[in-house]
Amino acid sequence: MSVLESLREAAERFGFPIMLKSRKEAYDDCGNFKVRGFYDFDGAINSMGKLQLYAEKWIPFEKELTIIVVRTEDDEENLQDVHAYPAVETIHEDSICTSVFYPPRQVSTDVCAKASKTVAEAIRTPKGRGIFAVKNFLLKDESITVNEVAPRPHNSGHIFIGGIPYMSQYKAHLYSVLGIFPHSIKLQPHVSAAAIMLNILGGIDGESHQALFNLTSQMYSTMTIMDISLHLYGKSPKPGRKIGHITVTSYDKAAQAPCASKSCYRKRLYMSIFWARYMCLKLFCLSSFRALQHGASILHQRLLPN
Repeated sequence: MSVLESLREAAERFGFPIMLKSRKEAYDDCGNFKVRGFYDFDGAINSMGKLQLYAEKWIPFEKELTIIVVRTEDDEENLQDVHAYPAVETIHEDSICTSVFYPPRQVSTDVCAKASKTVAEAIRTPKGRGIFAVKNFLLKDESITVNEVAPRPHNSGHIFIGGIPYMSQYKAHLYSVLGIFPHSIKLQPHVSAAAIMLNILGGIDGESHQALFNLTSQMYSTMTIMDISLHLYGKSPKPGRKIGHITVTSYDKAAQAPCASKSCYRKRLYMSIFWARYMCLKLFCLSSFRALQHGASILHQRLLPN
């Protein structure tokens, strides 16, 4: 059966839109294609026709919640336990994760607990020790649908390097593989009530991210009720490539406050308002984050009033 015939069959079965995915080497915006109608068939075939593919029914979700879990086994490869980190909300732009929020914004603790329970059940089936990242869709009726399972340390888990410093996902992965993971441990933040992680993506030129580095460095001496950490990966910058991340952790949650943010999409700047749940965003206004990736410069900064 040709790719075109398979696409037609998937469209008849699922309806539009459908998500076309590569079976291998799929990450970020690579290896997936949203097919909105028959008019997208040629584009999908030209983009992915030589890969091994599968199609999924499109799910209209409200948020993406990711849960990092540690899977442990005994010497006979039997499941011992599943330990879950708290649920986080992941934000994507152009199919690339740009920010992660803990706790998820406007999501109840009951929904987060339901997501953790769903993930714990799902992750009992596959084999293997170590870290598994489970991506979930939160639907409008507050039901949870498992989207993907990544059997490895995951970008969204970087938020717990600062949020749970005594057991990062990398440490947990090694402990699980070596069979020495402490089963009595509770993977809950002890040093922060709220955390935000921002991915640093390469921009249209090799230096477009430097202003964000400088801004982060300046914030070290001004932060009083929170911690800010800059992590660089030593990668050469390319457009859309993750070359580092910033983590902001706070001891106090704050009431929702409006925070003006500049966004840049395909070189078009526009103003938007997004509602921040955290005190740190009242002090650390990341208005230029997206714009910096496209070569914009910071002309003026102003702290928001309480």
